Amino acid sequence: MSSVLRVLNNHPYVSDEARRKILQIVRELDYTLNLVAKELSLGNTYKVGVVIPHVRHTYFTKFINGMLDQAQRSAYNLLLLPSQYDKELELQYLEQLRGQAFDHLIFTSRSIGLETIASYAKYGNIVCLETVNHSQLSSVYVDRKPACREAFRWLKELGYQHLALISPVKTNAVPPIVWSGRLMMKSTARSMNR
Repeated sequence: MSSVLRVLNNHPYVSDEARRKILQIVRELDYTLNLVAKELSLGNTYKVGVVIPHVRHTYFTKFINGMLDQAQRSAYNLLLLPSQYDKELELQYLEQLRGQAFDHLIFTSRSIGLETIASYAKYGNIVCLETVNHSQLSSVYVDRKPACREAFRWLKELGYQHLALISPVKTNAVPPIVWSGRLMMKSTARSMNR
């Protein structure tokens, strides 16, 4: 049995004669390797879950395109997990990480609290695409403050005095990235008025 698995997994420690015979039988029986069993034996799914609220905005589609490009260069597959900023769905995705449906989880945006997310870090790597100051979570983000300052400077030069931040969220659950954007805009606007 171990020789069969070695051949199916393209392992080098099998004689050419044994490899030829095993591959012939595999073709005759139209046998295919059970990928779930393989994942279990390796202890790895090579899947990354990506929690994304929706793909109706280019902000999220650009993230997905970049992740897909990188996934194609690696052995990993992406699973898109739409959340619509629904806390229950986000919790279900964390439970799927706990159940080893995927090895890693990326939150592009979220409505669930960081402490809840961090409590699942022991089940796999979790990355948030925002500034996160939590020892159990990784974060990837862009410092938007310089761009925001430049935008306010430009709007001020054009003579605009009243600005608004429009949020596409339809529910009462405002995602943290929108709150941080609002705080940053208020802070930048105050500093520009000085």
